[in-house]
Amino acid sequence: MRHLWLVGILFTAVTAGAVDFTSARSGNWDDPDTWSPTGTPGAGDRVSIESRHIVTIPESYTATIGDFPADDTATPAIQCTSTGGSGALAISGTLIFRGPVRQCNSAWTVGPGAMVTHDSSGAAAPADTHYTWKLGLVNGQSASRLVIEGTAERRAILNIAADSGNAGGFQGGTLTTQDAGQVQASYANFSHWGTASSYFLRAWPHTQGAAAYFDSCNINNSGPISLYGIRPNVTFRLLKTVITTPLIPPTNRYIELGYGAYLTATPSGGDLRIEGSYIEGTVALNVNSNHIGKDAGFTFRNTILAGGTKSGQVPFLQSNSPAFAPGNWDLVFLQNRIQSSSDSGSLPAGTLRRTILTRNYRINPHWVYLSPSDTNLDGWIAEAEMDNGIAGDILMLIPGRNPYRVTIRNGITPPTPGGQAPGVTINYNTNINCDGNPWHCPAITAEQNTYLGDAQALTAIGGESNNGGAGLFASIQFNIAWRTTPGVGFITKWHALKVPVDGTFALADSNNWWNFTNEIRYDRTDTTPGSYVTPPGLKDTNADPQFLEWRNMRQWGSG
Repeated sequence: MRHLWLVGILFTAVTAGAVDFTSARSGNWDDPDTWSPTGTPGAGDRVSIESRHIVTIPESYTATIGDFPADDTATPAIQCTSTGGSGALAISGTLIFRGPVRQCNSAWTVGPGAMVTHDSSGAAAPADTHYTWKLGLVNGQSASRLVIEGTAERRAILNIAADSGNAGGFQGGTLTTQDAGQVQASYANFSHWGTASSYFLRAWPHTQGAAAYFDSCNINNSGPISLYGIRPNVTFRLLKTVITTPLIPPTNRYIELGYGAYLTATPSGGDLRIEGSYIEGTVALNVNSNHIGKDAGFTFRNTILAGGTKSGQVPFLQSNSPAFAPGNWDLVFLQNRIQSSSDSGSLPAGTLRRTILTRNYRINPHWVYLSPSDTNLDGWIAEAEMDNGIAGDILMLIPGRNPYRVTIRNGITPPTPGGQAPGVTINYNTNINCDGNPWHCPAITAEQNTYLGDAQALTAIGGESNNGGAGLFASIQFNIAWRTTPGVGFITKWHALKVPVDGTFALADSNNWWNFTNEIRYDRTDTTPGSYVTPPGLKDTNADPQFLEWRNMRQWGSG
């Protein structure tokens, strides 16, 4: 009882003199004449900023504000005098906020070397109390912007106090408040900003399209990023930014663009870019048009998408896939770190250049290659980062069941770190035959790819669990299969006791293996190495009499 009495005395001491201040003019936070009543707001107080006033927290000064309310619905620690107001806050020193922040229709700034700290340590349940920073309080407040401008030498810092829960994150608009709020940050470090459920940043672009910029930022232990209902002219840029140890939501989508309500128009003319960045956690795209990449200018370049480590946290996820225009997907590294064969990574449609794919699951890891529109994967490396201990399908690209053209060329599949063969690298894997179901049958071209293996048999291109269909593999040409030691191997394969329909391989010619047994290989229908059946059908066109031919590397290279 004595302890409770002491706590009550301390709490009364903090809150008894609480004052609600309103700005009287523009000026520094620590200037008493800036406020009405005259004085300097501090711990336990709350402030409101009048329209057209700019209150500045100067360098080397720490402003502490708020009274540790129990939740985010309480009276804000900082707000404007009206929801339609234009008061502004400029932070050059340190701001410690102990309650919600509500920013109206104006630009607030965080300067070089400034610090913004969320503090719920004095709340009734500190770890479960997360005060949000809302940008824009009514429809159409697109001028509501938080501009965080650090420098390489003096980065801006956004963090939490000792014994505090995570910040509630930034929220631009709500289901009923669109066109409100954007965050623009450069050279800023964010730590414990947002939770898995309250988001690091959640915005609701609508007719005008809110925007978010992150350039040269570090984000760690923070909640997800979401732009709901992408609209024309929306801008989202993630440039030279590192995201580590993210707080993953139940959806497993860490960065999600285009999910949610109000998704009725095809986006166009926007600037959606992720470049020069490293991201742990799923990047997920969902639009009601498969032309978002082309129409909205979506670009992925020079970026590592590392995904998460738990089930469902693949590096890249698509729904109503974007179709990337030529040059908009280039030098992208997708690292699937999940220890599960069922969690396959995926790729978007469009033109994809210089793509690196890795998996670290031990047995039968796949990369599912969906193709809801024509796709060209040009220049790629696909590898398994672990040995599975058995021969088999260590890594595969799997075209989806769609009637589109899929081109896979200029790629390489190296052996595992222990030298194991990569298994079937391009595999049409479905229990539905294309033959008789042409709407399930893509036209796959695999050309100028290289497959490297060890003493195990290596297979490069084929299918399973179905009988294929005429034209499924439109062209298999100029591929190389290479072994470190002599032995049986082949470039095409069909297994699970299936024989492909005549014409499944519409054109297969000038494919070459090195260090393989000098025998013609076509397909196989059992799991016993060396058992091969079914010569090419009449509809399988080949320029040479042989379906596949053997040459050594020197002969192959000279002609």
